[in-house]
Amino acid sequence: MSKTIVILVTLLALACAANVCKQGNVVNMPVNSKPYYFPSSWNENHTAPELQKHQSCSWTVTVPQGYYAKLIIDGKTQDTDSSFQTIDAAGNLIQSRHEKKEPYYFPPAKFTIAVTNGANPATLGFKIVWTPFPKNFAGVIAGVGHMPRIDNATNIVFESSYSTSTQVSILSFPADPKNLYALRSAMVFDGYNLQGSYMTNLYLIAKSRKQLVSSGHVITVANLEATPGSLDTLYVQDYAYTKDIHQYVELNCAAGNVTCSVSVNGGSHGKSAVVSVELRTELLTDIELEDTATLSIYGGSPNDMCFIATYNSTEVKAALPISTMGWGNQYVISHGKAALTFNIH
Repeated sequence: MSKTIVILVTLLALACAANVCKQGNVVNMPVNSKPYYFPSSWNENHTAPELQKHQSCSWTVTVPQGYYAKLIIDGKTQDTDSSFQTIDAAGNLIQSRHEKKEPYYFPPAKFTIAVTNGANPATLGFKIVWTPFPKNFAGVIAGVGHMPRIDNATNIVFESSYSTSTQVSILSFPADPKNLYALRSAMVFDGYNLQGSYMTNLYLIAKSRKQLVSSGHVITVANLEATPGSLDTLYVQDYAYTKDIHQYVELNCAAGNVTCSVSVNGGSHGKSAVVSVELRTELLTDIELEDTATLSIYGGSPNDMCFIATYNSTEVKAALPISTMGWGNQYVISHGKAALTFNIH
């Protein structure tokens, strides 16, 4: 083989080494229900292949009724102008620059994958699998009153409907604040069952630090794939008690005479709350409040039945340390920034 042919073959191989893509792809579930791969030559046992620079591409993926889709992405962008995006059926957007195969889950009827790649090559490979909704959910129908309902969010497959006299407030807290991905498999639907309008998932609720509120007095949560041993938490309340709380932050501290701190900021007019999901003794040892703010402590949802005490910024300093024993305690700040330090037993 001549040198000229060798060079041409080498250049052709290099030109074909990086993938290209286009806008407006439509992906339907195959008749044989086999997974869909991009690129078609890739699978999840290999590293993600290169995507040529200056690519802009999208896939609209249809999801039949009675099914959900599971997406894994392996890829990394190389500049600040590049990103991977997913948009679910409710319009919720997740944007990232590095994907490590942590799964996404999507209900009917469709979702979108979009990739924008700038002046540097990226890597990209993804897989989509369509799966029927579980037929035999292990679930409950639970009424929620003045006390919150605290359930495990992801350790088993389940479908649970929660009802209140007004509207339902949902929060979710990961066991590990740096690892929220298992919460993506837990979907939230407005109404009595999976036929209600899809709203979001527990992963996005945890990221927001805000409560999700139903339109009516019932909401349904369905976890589609179990993460055995997971301690992620679903925290459900009656919105009548929580409607003026703008931010929720979990008191995520290990037990065993451990000291930890947590900060909140409800803004100039909004309340914020630190919430505990453990049954334990919590000792508030220090607090920083704005001069005009107050701290109210509840042994559950913020209502008269669960009320323990209220302190202004001067009184709370004099009362320290403050010991509280309970399950689902809430420490509600009337407004502004606050920093609380606890010792956990």
